[in-house]
Amino acid sequence: MKTPLIEHEYGHGAIRANFFKHWYRKATQLSLVKGLPFDWNKGFDVRDTIGSIEIKNQGSNWSCGGQSGSYFLEIQRRLQAIKEGACSAKSIYSPIAYAGGGTTLIALQGQIKGSGANLEAVVPSMFNGLPMTEAQITDNSWRTSALTEDALARGGYVPYDIGTNIDDVATAIQNYGACIIEISGQNGHNPGWLSAYPCPPLPNNGQEIWNHFLCCCGAKIINGVKYAIALESMGTSVGENGIQYISEAYFQSGFVREAFTFMWDGNIYTPVKRPQSDWAYLADWFAGWFGLDKWLGYIRGLRSVSPVS
Repeated sequence: MKTPLIEHEYGHGAIRANFFKHWYRKATQLSLVKGLPFDWNKGFDVRDTIGSIEIKNQGSNWSCGGQSGSYFLEIQRRLQAIKEGACSAKSIYSPIAYAGGGTTLIALQGQIKGSGANLEAVVPSMFNGLPMTEAQITDNSWRTSALTEDALARGGYVPYDIGTNIDDVATAIQNYGACIIEISGQNGHNPGWLSAYPCPPLPNNGQEIWNHFLCCCGAKIINGVKYAIALESMGTSVGENGIQYISEAYFQSGFVREAFTFMWDGNIYTPVKRPQSDWAYLADWFAGWFGLDKWLGYIRGLRSVSPVS
C-alpha cells in the first residue's frame, strides 16, 4: 500500500496534461532560440544582480503555480529596477485554480501573459502571517475591476518553451533572469524531496509521485555536478533555507516535465476569462497565426474579467 502524499503536509499543485493536451501545447508553443553556451565554470545567480528574494510558504495549499509565477514576475520587475515588493501568488493562482486544487502549465502561462499579478501588499497570500488554506487562497471575492486593471501592469510576458536539457535551462536563466519548471517529486527516499539536493522519484519505493512548479533563478556546478538553483515555496525549512538544487541527473530522468521562461511584450493587453480553457488557448493560437491578436484582445477587453465585483 502506498504511503500518503506529501501534500498532506506540504502542498504542490501542478496538474499534468494528458497526452493530447501535452502534444497540443508542444505543437503550438513558441520555442526559445538558444543563446551563447552557458559558462558552468562561472555559474549564474540572478540574486547577485537583484539582491535576496524572500522565500514563500504555501503551506498545505496547492498554489505552487502562483508561487513560482510570483517569484518570476518579482525577478523581472527588479531586473527593470522597479522596486515595488513581491508579487501576489494569490492573484495569480486564484483565477486559474481547478476544483480540488492545483492548476496547469497552460493556465499559468495564460495568466502571466494576459492578466499579470497584483502586489503581495495589495492581495496577500498569507493570512495572519500563516499560509492560507486552499479555500482561502482560491477565494476570488477580492477581485475588482480596478485590481484586475492593476494586475495588467505586471503582465504581457510571452511564454517560451526551453526544453529540459539543463544547459538550455541554465542559458535561459542567464539570459532572461529566471525560468519555471514543472517537476515530479516524491518523498520517502534518501535524500528525499525536502532536502537541498532531492533525488528523482523512484516508482518502486511505495511513495506516490506528485507534481510541482518551481522557479529557477540560477545554475552552477557543485562538486562536479551541474545544478539548477530553485526557489521553493514550502518555506525555509525545506531544502537549504528554502533553496533546492535540481541536478542534471534529475533533468535527465524525465521527471522535470517542462521548462519555460517568458519574454516581456509591452503591446500585450489581453485580460483572459479562464486561461486554462483549451478553447480560449486555441482561439489565441489561431488569432496569432492569422494576425488577429489585436482584434481578439479588443473583443476580450469589452468583457469584464470574471469573476469581479
